[in-house]
Amino acid sequence: MTDPNAHRPYFELPVEARTLLTIFARAATFRFGVRPLGDAELETWLANVWNSKRLTPSSLTNPTRLTLLIKEHMSSSFRELPQAAVSPDEDVA
Repeated sequence: MTDPNAHRPYFELPVEARTLLTIFARAATFRFGVRPLGDAELETWLANVWNSKRLTPSSLTNPTRLTLLIKEHMSSSFRELPQAAVSPDEDVA
């Protein structure tokens, strides 16, 4: 059995864990106004963040921490998009 508190390199994580991270990252690109990323670019970026921070499988149990970590790294890594024409708080009919 693998210790959930021990770092595992990103590409050794189960596909379900990598998919969950991808979902968080895709949502963050929309939420925080970061330019959309291609699949390969996102995968490489997630691997770099995961491995540089030496995250563990147990890190996946804290979505708030992951979202903040992704936001922090995205804001320093990618050019932000111009403000949307419609505010996310406005109703679109």
